[in-house]
Amino acid sequence: RDISLTLGRGETVGLGGLDGQGQREFLLALFGVLRGVSGTIKIDGEPASINSPRVAKSARYGLALIPEDRKTEGLLLPMSVRANISLASIGKLSRGITVDQNEENRK
Repeated sequence: RDISLTLGRGETVGLGGLDGQGQREFLLALFGVLRGVSGTIKIDGEPASINSPRVAKSARYGLALIPEDRKTEGLLLPMSVRANISLASIGKLSRGITVDQNEENRK
């Protein structure tokens, strides 16, 4: 089925519905996790080529995905809340194989 969404800058949208109606699959496809789906994503009127979560959350597109089951899909439970939050920006916070804690504190 075709889906069309129009969002304003900074707007947050959630999808709801009965289990099995495709909400999860739609968001995973939008975020570049599911392969083999067709369609066009436009951001600011321009086609967006989102083929991985890394591209989706890049500064260029700024998408974020909060999975439905954060315990198994979104959190590393042995780690602190701070460390889990920092993981989303690990590329900006790390130098080599270590995290710059001063930069982490600023963010």
